[in-house]
Amino acid sequence: MNEYIVTCLTYKRKQPKIFEMLKSDTKINIWFGVRREELESGYYDDWKSLSFADRIHFIPLDDVVDAGDTRQKILDWCYAQGYKYVVQFDDTVRKIKNTQYDTWTTTACI
Repeated sequence: MNEYIVTCLTYKRKQPKIFEMLKSDTKINIWFGVRREELESGYYDDWKSLSFADRIHFIPLDDVVDAGDTRQKILDWCYAQGYKYVVQFDDTVRKIKNTQYDTWTTTACI
């Protein structure tokens, strides 16, 4: 069983704010839950040229209607892949921090 996975739901954002996490913490990987039709249409192809593209992964989702449904489908996929813990962020989150240990990276906080 895999220990944990970091996920993010996003909907048609070319430059989500959560990219700041990927820029500032080279150890974090983020799995983005996106609608399959957007992924297949090439909507996210620009992300392949980013300096942190190797740490961006996709969870293609079918038949999602709202954010709650999207979150649930992401959770279902993660558990099916054997993850014990799932950390879910919205794409507007820039960073997380530990106020007691201000120098900790996102990975250290998780």
